[in-house]
Amino acid sequence: MIKKVLALFLILFAMLILHGCFFPEKHPIEDLQNILIAGIDRDGEDIVLTIVVDTINQSNSGENQIGAELYVATGKTVFEAKRSLHEYTEKRIVWYHLKYIIIGEEAAEQGIDPYLSFFCENNENRFSHRLIVAQGITAKDLVQQICSQEGGVSENIDSLFTETARTGKSSEITLLDYAITRERPWESLYIPVITLIDNPVAQKSDDTQGQDGESSHEHKVLLQLDGYALFDEDLLTCFLDGDSTRGINFVINELDSTGIVVQDDKGQNVSLEIIESKVSIKPDFDEPLSAAIEVVVKSNMVEYTENQDVGEEYITYLEQRQDAYIQNEIEQALTVIQQKKLDVIGMGDAFYHENVFKWNNIKEDWQNIFADLKITVKVTSDIKCTYSLLNAAGA
Repeated sequence: MIKKVLALFLILFAMLILHGCFFPEKHPIEDLQNILIAGIDRDGEDIVLTIVVDTINQSNSGENQIGAELYVATGKTVFEAKRSLHEYTEKRIVWYHLKYIIIGEEAAEQGIDPYLSFFCENNENRFSHRLIVAQGITAKDLVQQICSQEGGVSENIDSLFTETARTGKSSEITLLDYAITRERPWESLYIPVITLIDNPVAQKSDDTQGQDGESSHEHKVLLQLDGYALFDEDLLTCFLDGDSTRGINFVINELDSTGIVVQDDKGQNVSLEIIESKVSIKPDFDEPLSAAIEVVVKSNMVEYTENQDVGEEYITYLEQRQDAYIQNEIEQALTVIQQKKLDVIGMGDAFYHENVFKWNNIKEDWQNIFADLKITVKVTSDIKCTYSLLNAAGA
């Protein structure tokens, strides 16, 4: 028995070597540059590939300093554009550490499958790459403007995605999410949106010059991660703003925390911090088809300026106001996606898991069914943490 296993192992070993797929190609690490960001645009029939690679340079003190360089190339395919970069890059550039794939708006409108198929199939790439759509600008221009300023562009985007846990107005979508969604014809794709905005602080300080004659604020533009780009198959169809995106995130359980402002019974603003949100979708196959979305929200009251004690009746009123606020935000988002026939909330998946046999009878026409589907929304709030003041500030 042992001899048979050993013989089988030797045969497999020989086959792998003969096919060249046992040992990967090796390169000294000092001869490699890692692509951190890949920007995709269209120029007629050509694909424009903009990449940001990491660099390591020695300072005068002898310490290594990590920086970044930007390269641009074109080609009929992503692979050809990437190979063109090797004509003038100092080192061999590799995809292994790619973080973000940024797609320009015009390129997204023409269909993203031709670009992302390469990343799904290329052996150097990973399905953990995060996807972004650049709104109102090409990926090339966006990356160039950010790279012209101090600070790492990939680190900047890292922090934006981290902060979405506090805003609820975007979320992370990976290459794997894209691949799974494109395998489900009844489901529509959404990708977070990034825009370039003027830095208001820098604009105000333009007249304030330092001793060297430069403005005291170096960052003239800022990246903003806010909203979703919605796709019909692989074609960019429309954008959702941050508030509508938060409504979507409530439904798809992608909301960790966010803040909203409601008015109390005296018309005073009260800030509430949502700390937990759970949703359940209940499909109903009875004619006409319908669905119920139930959202349970827990929150804290974090800012209160009234000079009265916070009692049970007052809290109940705030909970009702929060219910109405969230319900309205969700319903506004549902109106948009139903008008566009874009099921980005996994409603079809809910019907599929409810009854696969009945689902098979409607899945071919799901986009039209989804557009007319009656969806009711119910929100139940629970304000957990409050404070009770007999003498508030200003009392």
